[in-house]
Amino acid sequence: MTPRFDDLREEALLLGEEIVEQARLLAAPLAAEALNQAVRRLAEGRLRVLFCGEYKRGKSTLLNALLKQIPPLLPVSVIPKTKQMTEIEYGPVQECFVVEEDPDPTTGERRLRRIDREDIERYAAEADPDTDAATSSTSARTTARTTARTTASTSTTATNPPPPDSRRVLIRLPDERLRPGFVLIDTPGVGGRNRAHSRIATAELATADAIVFVASLKDPLNEPELEFLARAGASLVAKDTGDALLMLFNMIDLDADHAAELARARSLAQERTGLFDDIPVIPVSARDHLTYLETGDDAYLAAGRFPELEAVLWDRLLRRRIRVLLGEAVFVAERTVGVLLEPLVTEDRALRDDTGRELKRLAAECEEKRARLEALGSEGAAWREEVRDRLAELRERMVERCTRLFGEIWRRALEDMVDQQYYQIDPSRLTSQLNSELGLVLSGVDDWAGRKATAIQRDCAKKWQLSMQAPELGRLTGISVVDLPRFSVLEERIRYETHRTKVKRIRTGEHYETTTGAKPGLIRRALVKGAGLFGESARASAAKATGVRIVQDYEEIGGEKYKVAVNDGYSATELAERRAQLQEAVSKARARSAQLIEESVTEHVNVLAAAVALEMEQEIALETETLGRVLPELEAAAVRTRESAQARLAELEALTRPLRAHRHRAEQLAREVDELTKAAS
Repeated sequence: MTPRFDDLREEALLLGEEIVEQARLLAAPLAAEALNQAVRRLAEGRLRVLFCGEYKRGKSTLLNALLKQIPPLLPVSVIPKTKQMTEIEYGPVQECFVVEEDPDPTTGERRLRRIDREDIERYAAEADPDTDAATSSTSARTTARTTARTTASTSTTATNPPPPDSRRVLIRLPDERLRPGFVLIDTPGVGGRNRAHSRIATAELATADAIVFVASLKDPLNEPELEFLARAGASLVAKDTGDALLMLFNMIDLDADHAAELARARSLAQERTGLFDDIPVIPVSARDHLTYLETGDDAYLAAGRFPELEAVLWDRLLRRRIRVLLGEAVFVAERTVGVLLEPLVTEDRALRDDTGRELKRLAAECEEKRARLEALGSEGAAWREEVRDRLAELRERMVERCTRLFGEIWRRALEDMVDQQYYQIDPSRLTSQLNSELGLVLSGVDDWAGRKATAIQRDCAKKWQLSMQAPELGRLTGISVVDLPRFSVLEERIRYETHRTKVKRIRTGEHYETTTGAKPGLIRRALVKGAGLFGESARASAAKATGVRIVQDYEEIGGEKYKVAVNDGYSATELAERRAQLQEAVSKARARSAQLIEESVTEHVNVLAAAVALEMEQEIALETETLGRVLPELEAAAVRTRESAQARLAELEALTRPLRAHRHRAEQLAREVDELTKAAS
């Protein structure tokens, strides 16, 4: 399949470049730029595959297993680890880079700074709590939980703090499976305590060409996951969900009988998102596959189910590459040829009309279109008011939708979350969790509103006879809904009990003395030692005969005092007081959220209105550009003599001949792309 793709790609690139050149010669810069963008995308050949999902679902572990990386290439931990985007693409040798935030000022290309493999974790991962700039109280609490013996209080300080956050990490691997241009992207988990992680992952959806959503059978699908799934499936670039979305359930090694849970999760996802009629849902165990890679034990290969995953994943990405890269370029080329031919064909028809009736009709038709486009481009055009009115209705529906979905989260916060000791101990956790869940609701409403606004724009374009492409509409920015007061973190009640170690007597040797306690002489000591060569009884007899006593020496070890830290948990009084404080704070935040919804939705609708207007204006400009090439030629045709008309017809034939050939080749390429896609299926 790859050789055939490469052949069609080269043909499409050559065809696109030729059509772009003709568009420039025919003074059609807007049409040229649209095709030029598609050609550049095809030439670059990168298909961005986003691995996303909630935090603690094993995305990084899964990628390590998929790419056969032992030891792990991507940082993993029992706590949420990934904090930045990490891109993995093909390279002839393994290389790691940090992508600097500012592009090269000269070329506009992104700037790469080489790092070692061992440095990936410093840039892409959160620091572990026990290596962070921790306080001695953290060390004490850990000691208390394990009731370890305490000899001294030591404060741990990070001697090598992580560098400032960078935009992302880029890794190149000599993995042939990535050679077709697949860029696998590891994202921070959404829905966790760090709001920045959710914003990073959500923002990347709009640029994804394919999405691999990772869930876990250890935890049932929750509300944030379902919202994110709906948003992922509806994202603009990945809207063709037939081959753009794949769902994995990781950690099946934790549940031997996972079939029922998998069926329930799939049913719930289908019910809430409507996306899963034709989308594979594959259960896997990244941990089992890593064990297989380490041991070679085929039992773990079967248990991990990675062969099934790989067969589906790589095949779907190959099909996606055909559609997104090759298919889009061919489609835009075909459309551009049509735009370039329209004025030439119109003029040709006018010149061939001996009676002049066709010329007059075409001229009147073009004049009518010119007047219509001029009216549509004016500030007082009727479509602008219709867009405003329909978006105002959409705004009301967005407010109602946000209010309803927010209400369920606020109810759960007041009835359940404030009762949980986890949030009572450190209310900043509650702030983060609520902002995460409420932010996901806003993002979900954002995508829903974007689809509605697209429909509004499509209806208006049809009504005013404009041919529109899929619009690039704005999105709600990440905002913090909840801003609870700052609370101190409750400390566990630690007391220390004093104990004493047990005394032990350890034999350290022996010495000789006389019955009076004096040290015996050299001869007597020698006689006793010499008798020992014949056994202990002989030595004892010799000692008795010479009046020598054999005295054993002992040393006492122990009896030292030590302290044991005992954790008595948290004060019930403090927890009850904190619950009441949280109840009050959450109630106030809920009241403030209504105003925030109004402000956020109003701002977003304004962005949508501006985006719709811009798309409409650009289409009006493109059609005006095309018409601007038609009208002068029709006017010239009206005054041409028969001889000059014949000469112009010859010129038109010379201009249209390559364009018609390009159109024929574009149509043929489109059929071949369809056949290649079907063959890949």
